[in-house]
Amino acid sequence: MGAVATVSEDHFHFDGVDYFRGRAAAVQLGDVGERRNPAGSHSHLAVQARLPRDKLAIERVTRVDLQGVTVRGSDVHVDITVAEVGSLGASTVARLLHDQTLCLIKLEAAPRGVIDAANGSTAPLAVLGRAGKAGRLVHQVFVILETATARDLTQAARWSLGGANDDCVLTGVGSDGRRSVVRLAPGATFAYLLLRPAWLGKRIADAECDPWSPAVIRPHPRFHSALRKSMS
Repeated sequence: MGAVATVSEDHFHFDGVDYFRGRAAAVQLGDVGERRNPAGSHSHLAVQARLPRDKLAIERVTRVDLQGVTVRGSDVHVDITVAEVGSLGASTVARLLHDQTLCLIKLEAAPRGVIDAANGSTAPLAVLGRAGKAGRLVHQVFVILETATARDLTQAARWSLGGANDDCVLTGVGSDGRRSVVRLAPGATFAYLLLRPAWLGKRIADAECDPWSPAVIRPHPRFHSALRKSMS
């Protein structure tokens, strides 16, 4: 699919939604943690737990066409790990996205499925409880793949996740039974989107999408003191 998109160092704007890019290499689909908005740095998810991958229902896997979108190495900013290729520098990634050797795919887990997986997982639920209002879950990610690999995956009829620890394995099965398997190693995530949970007692009742927004810069207390003196 074509895209109305803008690539920036701190976020990825795609079809009206702003996705996080802060510390994306450390984030995978189904991760759980705390949203942080540090002054002078990028808003990001501090990952503290992970939902069981086999409990995440993959709703869609979509190939994103960046034809006509300006992508610079300075915007990609960090090295990206590409499945079956390895780690590539930011400038190389930008060039290969531009000539369509590489492309983005978006993985989406159904929000209701993410909520159910969290409610059934003791450790992630405890992490979210401790994080309070800052607690978040990852329900969409963009990863970079070779275009030929992405084409096979997105033509599948259904998908599933597996893998242990940091290794995430995406499997697509076509209507004819043909399987496409891709290992999304750590560092493969390009951008991600968060869910903010709404609690009912000790369980998550619902969740809403929480897109990227700029970190709030809070003046040092001395600034307020100096300002008051200047106005007196």
